[in-house]
Amino acid sequence: MVDLVFGDLAFLDIAMAIATGLIASVVLTTAYYMAAKGMPNWKPRKLVHIAMGTVIAMTVVAYTNLSGPAFAVGIFLTILMYAWAHKSELIWELLIAGSREGETRLNTFAAGFMGLASFATVFLVFFSRPEIFVSSILAVSWGDAAGEVFG
Repeated sequence: MVDLVFGDLAFLDIAMAIATGLIASVVLTTAYYMAAKGMPNWKPRKLVHIAMGTVIAMTVVAYTNLSGPAFAVGIFLTILMYAWAHKSELIWELLIAGSREGETRLNTFAAGFMGLASFATVFLVFFSRPEIFVSSILAVSWGDAAGEVFG
């Protein structure tokens, strides 16, 4: 279970951080191209929900300390900023790709931010029970997407 301190990175932390950063980049790239090809916006949005919710749920509890998740975020942001440097409208296009019809980019950003804030809250509340954290994040990630597909 992850300790709530920043410390040295173990080999497993580094491997998971690199994998998480790369997976997040690939998922976001796939969602971007799905939206660019004219798919309904809910499909790339739900791809991101399912894939990233699953990755977060399965990896966060396995890090040894907070340096691992911070490193993963750094890797993802480095890749995102590199891509943005080559295409300055990328961030706005990604937000549009994940927006519901009639929703603004700010609403999409706020929803994503609040989702991550809720993940952090659940993590802290159930810190001593990682199985509750994992199952709650998976229920939200998969249940929300299933509601869009079946509901």
